[in-house]
Amino acid sequence: SRFLGISYQKDVKFSFSTDIDQLVVMVDPEALTKILNNLLINAFKFARNQVSVEITTSSNDSDKSSYFSINIMDDGIGIPNKDLNHIFDKFFKVTSGSYQYNNLGGTGIGLFLAKSLSEMHGGRLKVDSQPNAYTKFCVEIPYKQSASEAEERPYLQVHPDASEEIDENAPKLLVVEDNPSLLNFLVDSFR
Repeated sequence: SRFLGISYQKDVKFSFSTDIDQLVVMVDPEALTKILNNLLINAFKFARNQVSVEITTSSNDSDKSSYFSINIMDDGIGIPNKDLNHIFDKFFKVTSGSYQYNNLGGTGIGLFLAKSLSEMHGGRLKVDSQPNAYTKFCVEIPYKQSASEAEERPYLQVHPDASEEIDENAPKLLVVEDNPSLLNFLVDSFR
């Protein structure tokens, strides 16, 4: 509902579809909100006429895991093929194709953050795009079937990398943050 105003203002059709009545999952709601806000803002920024959101579930028989997927698609200018492998890189901005004529701003950190937050949930963020046709982002996050199983192992954990060597002479930086996903992101940014 928070994007209906943008949809009306830009005269873009905004649709939502799912076949799920209810799904209880262990996720950090703030992190999931950041992921979806970033993807939806980008979708509306580049859409010509339409933005759609679809939520589905799927299973992977090989590892017996279940995923919920959030697909966000726009009918905008698309992403050039040569840039698809770099759009999740920190500070990367597409500057070729239709992007060179559209001064739409951005810092190049949003998709990096969205991908990092997806991975912190044990999931992934994928992209499919056709220049001058569409862009589709798919967030896939694993979930447990029962709440008791999910409580045994939360998906989001802050933990230092024990294999990393610490240089005692290097400058020190204290990072204080009560949100584990943002803390991990900040710590990784300063490494």
